[in-house]
Amino acid sequence: MGMRGLGTRTVLYQQSVAASLGLYNNDFLSIDILHEKGPVTAGELSRLTGLTTGSVTSLIDRLEKTASCAGNRIPMIAEK
Repeated sequence: MGMRGLGTRTVLYQQSVAASLGLYNNDFLSIDILHEKGPVTAGELSRLTGLTTGSVTSLIDRLEKTASCAGNRIPMIAEK
């Protein structure tokens, strides 16, 4: 098994974990980036994920809604 197989299994695992948490894969990956980098602006998150700024805005809204439903807050999005 080569690197391609490992990469494929990693992506499938990430998708499975994200789905089990009720998240989209990009949401799950963004949370991982935020935990690693700390607070970043929406523009920086857009650059790090490759998502458009509009997609990042929707992603942030989803994460904040999910977090508030769980009684938490996403403090990792820095204000511009």
